[in-house]
Amino acid sequence: MAVPKKIKILFLIGTLNGGGAERILVKVVNEICKKSNLDITVETVFDEGIYQEKIDKRIHQKTIFSKISKTSFGKLKKRLILYLLCLMPGGWLYHLFIRNKYDIEVAFIEGIASKIISGADASQRKYAWVHTNPILHPYSTKAYVTLPHERRCYQKFDGIFCVSGDVRVAFEEKYGIKAAVLYNPIDRDEIIKKSKSPTEDIKYTKGIRMVTVGRLVEQKGYARLIKALVSLKAEGYDFSLQIFGDGILKNDLMALVRANHMEGNIFFEGFTDNPYKYIKNADLFVCSSITEGFSTAVAEAVILGIPVLTTDCTGMREIFGDSGCGMIVDNSEIGLINGLRRIMNSPEILTDMKKGSLRRSKDFSLRKSIHQILSAIQVE
Repeated sequence: MAVPKKIKILFLIGTLNGGGAERILVKVVNEICKKSNLDITVETVFDEGIYQEKIDKRIHQKTIFSKISKTSFGKLKKRLILYLLCLMPGGWLYHLFIRNKYDIEVAFIEGIASKIISGADASQRKYAWVHTNPILHPYSTKAYVTLPHERRCYQKFDGIFCVSGDVRVAFEEKYGIKAAVLYNPIDRDEIIKKSKSPTEDIKYTKGIRMVTVGRLVEQKGYARLIKALVSLKAEGYDFSLQIFGDGILKNDLMALVRANHMEGNIFFEGFTDNPYKYIKNADLFVCSSITEGFSTAVAEAVILGIPVLTTDCTGMREIFGDSGCGMIVDNSEIGLINGLRRIMNSPEILTDMKKGSLRRSKDFSLRKSIHQILSAIQVE
């Protein structure tokens, strides 16, 4: 009896660094590779990322550009590569870099990855994921000479999936192309299991214990969060904030903490693959982002029954639903100050939001999300 032919699927992404899209990709491929009829390949544009070791061994890993040093020369080389990729059309890039044949090809992030996959032959099924609001955060345009070039690339995909309804609305407004919504899959059971691991380095204070998780980059708004907490400390409030994540702004943010004598209140904990045990023991999860598409970190806090205070970013209302699990404040430093002050003045607010989080937690299903993804790319 002939062995059934496996469906070959390629997922292309820029890197496997510690961002939300990268973490979601690892979760998706590690789940779907369990299906015996699928042959999965994950390819990165650049050979870098802490999530490379998290990918299931059954999955093939490839990269287009081998490791580039983090020296000044290496950074210059990477900028030159990105500049050249911007100038070249998607068709050239695809036939230059994608050497194997796949049944389905997925660009899992905006920018160069989408441009490359758009260059596949018309007969090949190809899909694109959009993780951020392209109007509020138009970083993907750096991969194209003009906006019409980017629009033409997106027109070549068989399906475009946005991680929230807000992102879909912005995408369709900007490009005039229909898209669908596919929420990020989140493994509720695994998160709850990991949250039960022992913790020895939780920072306790007399006041509220806060935690946040994310890359130390401008998008996450940590500088304004620190400044907001400086103001609140000057008003006499006591609190602690543990920040889990790494990134290019780490030294600048640490310097800001030192300059304002906040070392006893704000702690940089670095990257961890299990932030859940710290989130679980916090009083409040804080998201200070300037922009988001669908915040996986916020959704994970809700799953753990932890109240959330977040700036008004794309996708937050969809995560909260009508559960009352958190507080959405103005997307500004003043918004953070006012929201945190209100909570610190009235701790009973946390009790009500915690009840809302526990109710909302039950709505997240990994199996349902993975089924929706497989159906969307026409794999059953």
